[in-house]
Amino acid sequence: MAGYALLDCARSGFENMALDQRLLEAASELQCLFVRVYQWSEPTVSLGYFQPYAERDAHRPSNGLATVRRSTGGGAIVHHHDWTYCVAMPVSFLSRIDNDSGARTGNVGAAPALYDCIHDEVVDFLNQAGFAANKWNRTCSPATAQNELQRQFLCFERRSCGDIELGGHKVMGSAQRRGNQAILQHGSLLLATSPFAPNLTGLAHWQAGESAIFNFGIFLHRIASTLESATRQELNIITALEELPFRWHWPIDSKYAQDEWTQRL
Repeated sequence: MAGYALLDCARSGFENMALDQRLLEAASELQCLFVRVYQWSEPTVSLGYFQPYAERDAHRPSNGLATVRRSTGGGAIVHHHDWTYCVAMPVSFLSRIDNDSGARTGNVGAAPALYDCIHDEVVDFLNQAGFAANKWNRTCSPATAQNELQRQFLCFERRSCGDIELGGHKVMGSAQRRGNQAILQHGSLLLATSPFAPNLTGLAHWQAGESAIFNFGIFLHRIASTLESATRQELNIITALEELPFRWHWPIDSKYAQDEWTQRL
């Protein structure tokens, strides 16, 4: 069956995380590809899966914002002036991307080919829109310097190979989680500086005229197109949840709405 690329409306943090979890489950159950691009109905902090909750209070600019915990790793993100994407696909599809990219993806751990597939396309997207973006691939030396970067609270203060940067500032990063026969990848593109994360610099700082970069629909189509090519699965572009091939309603009892999940570490 064909996959689906959803240009979604803004939702709460709890709902966004629960829906992405459902897409991961559906990718496994139906063995097809799902893509979702979305925003957040209010400024929200999403913590990485392994981040201690105690670190959240230490970031004063975002104190008081709604907080959720992702199922994917990485640092915290202040979702305010950003676009978030989710890709959920069967693990078996990764070998198709591997063959195109030359990367090697095993049956466990991170799938670098999927990172590269999305990030290469976004770099090209940004460059065509007039932004001099590139992927970060420098090696920190000594190792303690790299460890220090990874201890930063915010994702956009960290650096991993393949992150997208512009003028020395990180503007996009992604993280993954493997489920039962499927993989989930989250990513965020930083559009502008938020008062809740004032030390971060978004794309608006380098905006060149009326750039197509700020067209939400084009962003989805670019990600969908590159995944169609890489996985050789057709994607139906949709704008409503009702068009997905499964039923989904906002689950009030979802773990993503529970303090036990958000404050689990």
